[in-house]
Amino acid sequence: VWFLLMASFISLLSPIRKEVVLKPSSLVTLGITFAFTLVFIFGLGVLILEGQRYASATSYLKGMNSWQDGESIRTMVHFENAARVSPGNDLYWRELSQVYLQTINEVSARTDLSQEEITRQVQILINSAVNSAKTAVETNPQNVANWSVRGFVYQNLIGMVGGTKEWAMESYGKALELEPTSPFFPTQIGIVLLREASLLAADGEEEQSKILFVEAEAQFNKAIEMKPDYAPAYFQLAMVYQAQGRGAEMIAQLESARTFAPYDVGLAFQLGLIYFQKQDYEKARAEFERAVLLNPDYANALYFL
Repeated sequence: VWFLLMASFISLLSPIRKEVVLKPSSLVTLGITFAFTLVFIFGLGVLILEGQRYASATSYLKGMNSWQDGESIRTMVHFENAARVSPGNDLYWRELSQVYLQTINEVSARTDLSQEEITRQVQILINSAVNSAKTAVETNPQNVANWSVRGFVYQNLIGMVGGTKEWAMESYGKALELEPTSPFFPTQIGIVLLREASLLAADGEEEQSKILFVEAEAQFNKAIEMKPDYAPAYFQLAMVYQAQGRGAEMIAQLESARTFAPYDVGLAFQLGLIYFQKQDYEKARAEFERAVLLNPDYANALYFL
């Protein structure tokens, strides 16, 4: 304070006065400054966005690696990070919903948790799977994969959550609108109807289940009309015939599916099992051997051989 007072006193005694005149900046200087500021702000924004994209992409890649290693919980954490950092990327929400769905099965099978804890965790995972699938659709409603996964999530919740049949069919229907020539979506709609029909039949609601079996059959035939060599539709149609007690037609459909999917080991075993039940042991053995040829470690087929 003393030095400040002395400096003020000396300045009052000094006869020399200096004036500093601040001239206004020229328009050119102002323009350059303004442009530089805009470029800086824009560049900073781009840098932040690219940083977010890089961080989310890194989390997603880590999640995919964890998924390949069978670590669903770590996969879920990485995908959640990716979706949180880049919420506008529908891919992350779509993949996350499927991880939640897979984790439901894993939690349900755990023996180290109480039934109450399993129920609590499963309910959280169900809500998360549904919300993630819905967010993917809301983020990019023109992406057919989002509608497909949304339908798949609801399809797998049939029997666990009420009303999911309608939501699954609505989702697959929207996907079909986006890809009207794809046989996949009529097949999936048929699977939804087939699953609901089977549940109704198990509950003794025969009349309603019969109606749904017929509707499912129509969807599978629709898929076959779109693509005559579409093996999944033949296989599912065989499941309808099996439920309806139409054994000969069921075998015919499975044999048709085999023609179009000769390397499907599951189909080979299924056909072999049906031949075995029909006591056509020669054909059954041929199918079991074909299954083992496709997969030498296929335990189910090896058991029957």
